[in-house]
Amino acid sequence: MLSHVFVGISDFERAFGFYSVLMDTLGLRLKFRDSDACWAGWMAADTPRPLFVCCHTPDTTPVTQAAG
Repeated sequence: MLSHVFVGISDFERAFGFYSVLMDTLGLRLKFRDSDACWAGWMAADTPRPLFVCCHTPDTTPVTQAAG
């Protein structure tokens, strides 16, 4: 079982707009959003896991399939 899926991003507002529409379509609700820390997470309404999280990469590593 997955606990969470973490996706590294480079533009928080743009990514949040994209993932908000996608997660709504999939029936997931926003659990948290912290614009100052540039991260947000969504979850199913009936269970706390798995959690989908998008966040700025934690360092200066470019966003790639292996970073984040």
